Amino acid sequence: MNTYCRHKVSQFHESFQRCSFDQDDVALFVVLTRDYAQSGSILRELGDFLAHPKGKDRGIVLKSVKEASGDFEHGLVEYFSNREFYPPVVKGLGTHKELSDDLHKVFELAGITESEFEIDGDSFRDFVFCIIFLLSSFKLKLGRRLFELKVEYAHRLLLYISYESERFPSTFATMPILSLRNVWPAYPYVISDPKYTLENHIVRRFEEGFLGAVAYEDDQTGQSLSAKNFERGKVWPLANSQTKANQ
Repeated sequence: MNTYCRHKVSQFHESFQRCSFDQDDVALFVVLTRDYAQSGSILRELGDFLAHPKGKDRGIVLKSVKEASGDFEHGLVEYFSNREFYPPVVKGLGTHKELSDDLHKVFELAGITESEFEIDGDSFRDFVFCIIFLLSSFKLKLGRRLFELKVEYAHRLLLYISYESERFPSTFATMPILSLRNVWPAYPYVISDPKYTLENHIVRRFEEGFLGAVAYEDDQTGQSLSAKNFERGKVWPLANSQTKANQ
């Protein structure tokens, strides 16, 4: 790893440990570590997304979607033939454990040997939260079709694509790419569960210490953000251990 990348990875690691980073820091980290991440790893896949903003036509996620779409199309044929339907299994980007292992490897390449963190800890959850919104502006290219990655905010945060069947138009499958649980601990479980699709949002660190997604138009360059300055419904926060303890 060259000296500049090592320096920036070390800086990111410090902010990671302190939970003081936001989406821009994660984006820079992903770009700088792309060539050092193992081929076929999640971190390499993330770097490839940023390198192909017009539409990604290969990689882990696309392979997963291709396999799931084939199962979905076959399942619909079975269903409309009065047979049992089984929803497709979508592997998506990978597991949190796999992403955590990738992070450890990159930190080690930068000479950082003491880098213990928990998958359910605030720092790693913050990292996943940023990744989900970072990818939400990108597209997958499957054949001649482009699929937008979308974000759904509810009790869990979900990055997904909505896949429309080629054989049976207007029939859709939600294919998850990456998710994060317990984003909204006070989620109201009712008959009609509220779910919000968030477009054109970016993750910022607030003065109060937590991460929250705000619309691009509310993202003021060079200004610190405070929750008290936003109307209700303008900030989509990630609950951390402190906010959960205060509930």
